[in-house]
Amino acid sequence: MKIDLIHSLHLQKLDYVIISGDICDRPQEEQYAIALEFVESLCNDFSVEHEKVTVVLGNHDCNYDISREAYKMDGEIDKNKYAERYKLFSEYFYKPFFGKEYPLDPEVQYTEYDDDDVSIIGLNSCYRIDHKQPKKSGINGDSIVKCPALMDTSSKIKLAVWHHPIYGEDCIAELDFLSILAVTGFKAFFHGHVHEAENQNFKYDDKQHIGAIGAGTLGAEKKDRAAGIPLQYNLVELDVLGRELIVHTRKREKDDRAWEADARWGDKNKNPVSYYMVPV
Repeated sequence: MKIDLIHSLHLQKLDYVIISGDICDRPQEEQYAIALEFVESLCNDFSVEHEKVTVVLGNHDCNYDISREAYKMDGEIDKNKYAERYKLFSEYFYKPFFGKEYPLDPEVQYTEYDDDDVSIIGLNSCYRIDHKQPKKSGINGDSIVKCPALMDTSSKIKLAVWHHPIYGEDCIAELDFLSILAVTGFKAFFHGHVHEAENQNFKYDDKQHIGAIGAGTLGAEKKDRAAGIPLQYNLVELDVLGRELIVHTRKREKDDRAWEADARWGDKNKNPVSYYMVPV
């Protein structure tokens, strides 16, 4: 990736980094150590302050062993134990990187970065997921309304991040929270999970839309990707004056090959391109 960013994309610095979940395949100290080393290296190489990195949980970060322990014989749930499903994520990745623990209470599982140009909030779409309901994605409404960015009426660009898509397989079924984001000025969100770069849109009304930007997958094995889908990541240009995101999709067909442009947008029959625009 460093070679790709410097030699192909001619970049020496990044302003922000967004990681849309599934930091590991299974929540283990060894896997988080690898992920932590990668993110630290990326930030050091491209001068990204830790506060400008947004990380959200994915379903693979859920510790199913803990959720099994939390279910009692009578079907009741030990709420304190249940909340520890993401404790390994906090202990071995989040806290070493950010210097603070990730909150285990779903009502406060949000993050926010804010500067003169942009607000980026991170939400947990996995707060109801466990070994019994591995596909029950959703966004906790209390965590949304606690975000200060919702009350910001300035003209800065508002973006959000969570793990699950809003359309297709394993999508978030209850989408009422998107209306709150739409009316408070959010224009786009980033997600992961589906292992394929996507460009979609949520329409609240004729005026207010939210672009849905799917990241693909940076490291999932071939067997876990759809047929013909390579490894992918997005480089996003933020045009503050033009109020536009330019999303460049990069691909890696094989583990030992260089990253290259992924021309899957535009007119696929006549003039495919490796980027698309999202108005913000």
